[in-house]
Amino acid sequence: MVVAENGDLIVGGYFEQADGVTVNRVARWDGSQWYALGTGVNDKVETLALDRAGNLYAAGDFDLAGGVAANNIAKWDGHGWSPLGAGLDGIVRSLATDSQGRLYAAGFFRNAGGVAANRIAMWDGVAWSPLGAGMNLGVTSIDLDASGRLYAGGFFTTAGGVSAAGVAVWDGSNWSALGSGIDGPVDKVLVHGDVLFVGGDFMNAGGVAAAKIARWNGTVWSGVGGGMDGRVVDLAVARGALHASGGFEQAGTTPTGGIARLDGGQWRALDSGMGMSYGPVRAFAATDGASLYAAGSFRKAGWTPAQHVAMWNGSHWLALGEGITGDAGATVDALAYDGSRLYAGGSFNTAGGTQALNVARWDGNVWSDLAVGLDDDVNVLVVDRHGALYAGGEFTRAGYIDASQIARWDGLLAQAGSRPCWLGGPYTLAIDAADNLYAEEASSRPAVRTSATWPDGTARTGRRWEAE
Repeated sequence: MVVAENGDLIVGGYFEQADGVTVNRVARWDGSQWYALGTGVNDKVETLALDRAGNLYAAGDFDLAGGVAANNIAKWDGHGWSPLGAGLDGIVRSLATDSQGRLYAAGFFRNAGGVAANRIAMWDGVAWSPLGAGMNLGVTSIDLDASGRLYAGGFFTTAGGVSAAGVAVWDGSNWSALGSGIDGPVDKVLVHGDVLFVGGDFMNAGGVAAAKIARWNGTVWSGVGGGMDGRVVDLAVARGALHASGGFEQAGTTPTGGIARLDGGQWRALDSGMGMSYGPVRAFAATDGASLYAAGSFRKAGWTPAQHVAMWNGSHWLALGEGITGDAGATVDALAYDGSRLYAGGSFNTAGGTQALNVARWDGNVWSDLAVGLDDDVNVLVVDRHGALYAGGEFTRAGYIDASQIARWDGLLAQAGSRPCWLGGPYTLAIDAADNLYAEEASSRPAVRTSATWPDGTARTGRRWEAE
């Protein structure tokens, strides 16, 4: 999903329609309605990218775009689809564009535009070019630095014909290894300032200990805070600090429970060091202060018994009353904070000892239901700037009214969409600065992915959902 300079939302995936409009796996929303991009593409779109001229690139696992042959990658110029030469002969996993408008594609292909381009290639607007001899195995992640150097990570052991274990950099002419590289698969590369971070399933970088995460400063590799005891699958920078998540339980010498923050060169847990017990964290919600709410299927946060939801106050975890409970599979999958109250959604039937079906509110002292709740699982919650709560999931009723997979709570009553929009329920919601709501389904089964928006965020009678 990408946003154009004019604010239009463009989505790609594995769908055929958007609100009854045949779009074939890629569609554009202009704030009022969905539009097809020609006749779309004939199979899955894995990734999208926009260049500075506003051209859209779609890549994935398809061979037709707009009815013309386009092998796994195509360009939409606002009027029609066109192939990028002879395209790519394998799945594309990642795209990036540089300041000169050049497009980089990486994945599991062997040829680009009919010429050998092993797993990575560049499109200059006219023709494909290999980036040297490419890689000998798949590329899973690419990122550009401010100077235009392209970093790649993946499963490979050579780049440009030279040894480059798991990670390499392209300077515009040649591939270079970054020291002796990484001794295992790389899942994520992230450029932050003048430093490259990599995460994955490895133990050493450049011959030095770097368990699952490493840092390249342009000259040498180093470990990061003592590393992790399990695979790092994602990296992000938030509020200037590096955060890592994955299948680890310990970061450095600190028990963390699968998520950690780098602070002054040391990993910090968001708890007293015990992490979450009896189940993972599935959702976070930050307050304006130092507090952080966490939810999931756990029953203990740090040393504190906490049923499926807890608050970190900057030094230790606190339970929220009696917490949230339900059947054996009870879990909280979504949190939203409106500035004073916390909303929780998931699969449960009780909050604080009170019946609350799949959604509940914590006011700082007690839990309460929202007009009984929703009749099936809640996957995602979001609050707009007016305090209205939006819920998406598998439900068909909100309170006492019909609401097909998405509904709004204005503090007094629930309001539903005017017509069904999703086959499997939305898994992602986002609100823009104008209070338009966007929702995207991310079901693992083939299903219509679409979006919806409710303009202005006000709680007026008669307002309706507009399916994108």
